[in-house]
Amino acid sequence: MDSDTIQEIVKTLEDMNSTLNAEQIMNVIIEIVNINSLLVDFKKNVKLITSKLKLIKNILNNLYTISLTNYESIIKIIESIKLKNSIQGSTIAIKQTENFTFVQKKNGNNIVKFQSGDKYEGNLNGNKYEGKGKYIYKSGDIYEGEYKDNKKEGKGVYYFKEGDKYDGEFKDDKIEGRGTYYYNDEKFDGLKYEGEWKNDKKEGKGIYYLKNGDRYEGDFINDNFEGRGIYYYANGDRYEGEFKNDEFEGKGIFYYFDGLRQMGDYAQGKPIGKHVKMDINGEIETIVFK
Repeated sequence: MDSDTIQEIVKTLEDMNSTLNAEQIMNVIIEIVNINSLLVDFKKNVKLITSKLKLIKNILNNLYTISLTNYESIIKIIESIKLKNSIQGSTIAIKQTENFTFVQKKNGNNIVKFQSGDKYEGNLNGNKYEGKGKYIYKSGDIYEGEYKDNKKEGKGVYYFKEGDKYDGEFKDDKIEGRGTYYYNDEKFDGLKYEGEWKNDKKEGKGIYYLKNGDRYEGDFINDNFEGRGIYYYANGDRYEGEFKNDEFEGKGIFYYFDGLRQMGDYAQGKPIGKHVKMDINGEIETIVFK
């Protein structure tokens, strides 16, 4: 019995009697499933069916007046809540609360549907996500990967509704460790980051590839180029040195594709103070920037 069927049953029972609580509804579902399995041989099981109908009747506070020996009445009750003709299948346990519907499967692929619209499919340890799982958010985001103690932990892939994708490690429900973030800029046209993460941000060593063919290799702090690194331009130029807030900051050397080198200090991405230029022949020129 799938979760959609269970939701229909619950709604029907709630419509029948608004005073029913979750436990009473669950008990009714269990007994109806039991009855349905006995209908294969009604004559043989009539006494047992009768006793179970009495139990359902008590749970529903005598809401129905039925003939307990009338086979057609039994069929009508079961069909009215759209219960399937057999319980043979993959479902072995169901739980309904105010916040979620839980369906346990024989193959271990449990399903939890939340009233918020979110849904989890995967392994559970008690009432916690543990092992492999898939979480589908109402917003459109999707996570597929490993869980530990109800949190994303280990390797996984997170698909953002905007089209971005992260493939890598998670820790304590956050992006942390090593991983690759693909930016959905014209269907992942070269824009991505490969490297280390901490607390959902680029932190440590990494490589940032830009759409125009440029790339940065080096240190990251708080999502920014910061520390020591190398910025490679698509035309063959490159800068090696210190960075801060995504810009050249501190001491560095700029290598031009034609062999010319320029050494000096930088601030907010621009050369400052005295710089020394050296061409391919070793000739030196001093330049002062304001």
